[in-house]
Amino acid sequence: MLGDVLDKGPRAGTWPAAVDAGLTAVAAPKELGGEGLGFDALAVMLRELGRRAHDLPVWETLGCGLMTTLQAGSPEVQQSIVPRIVSGELQIAPALSEVGAAMPETPATVLADDAVTGTKIHVPVLHSALLLVSVADGSAVFIDPDGP
Repeated sequence: MLGDVLDKGPRAGTWPAAVDAGLTAVAAPKELGGEGLGFDALAVMLRELGRRAHDLPVWETLGCGLMTTLQAGSPEVQQSIVPRIVSGELQIAPALSEVGAAMPETPATVLADDAVTGTKIHVPVLHSALLLVSVADGSAVFIDPDGP
């Protein structure tokens, strides 16, 4: 599985190769299109990919996005987000760090009236990504950077 992504052919080391090898499905529940192997299998996979394919957005999309969605997302949010991650259609870019605080306990970013106000730094630029933004009330919201 990892060898197919990392070592073979012109697509080796690409996001489509990771999707084709089933890596995006490893931790997702079966009822949402995944393999249902959970966090332990994802941790092993992330470790190995981090050694040899650190430029793939697996930590951002699977470690931060998928696992956060599975742990804290409503069933409706999970149904909307998880299958799109598994299919490779969607990547997640975590927007957590703020000026002066890599992981602020209480973010200065605020969600009010369906608008997010604040500044995030060190946000990865990913293709077809939603931003996962931490906000002051202790929650996180998904934002489409191409949306309103």
